[in-house]
Amino acid sequence: MQNDKGFILVLHGPPDAGQSWVAGALLQGKANRFHVSTNKIKFLISDYSAETTDREALNRIIFAAGEAARREGLSLVVDGSLAIQRSWWSSYAVLAEETGAKFVQVNLEADREILLDRFKRRVANSRAKGVKISISEETDFQKRYDEYLSLKDGGLPTFDSHRETTDKIAEHIGQLIA
Repeated sequence: MQNDKGFILVLHGPPDAGQSWVAGALLQGKANRFHVSTNKIKFLISDYSAETTDREALNRIIFAAGEAARREGLSLVVDGSLAIQRSWWSSYAVLAEETGAKFVQVNLEADREILLDRFKRRVANSRAKGVKISISEETDFQKRYDEYLSLKDGGLPTFDSHRETTDKIAEHIGQLIA
């Protein structure tokens, strides 16, 4: 049975675990879904910097975009750093309750060595293309990886983005949000 009141799905994970890829797969070919993406929204701030930007202000902006989309009847696929947005997850749960949406959270992860390799490739690719990214140093990667591990809810469904394809993970999550 399809959930006709919509859903709010929150994708947790360390850097380079595949949250944006899975979000993209969940949106592809589907109607009435909105991607609440920290990575997309933060760079709309002209002088965004991971070190100097007011994270709470950024989170208010991100949540406001998602809230507006949800109140317009769109389902939400939320991805971003658990460490950055941790104070806002309960707000998404409240929004789901207020709008009659199903609230689902999942973890996406892979072994640290796999994630670090992905991170290094993404940094090299971004530098080669001249694309701005928020973290480019291995120490920043490690900090966010450690934060994820310390904040992670082990009771949530967890998917290994190295052992399963993006499409397979999206298929599993599709069953959770239905």
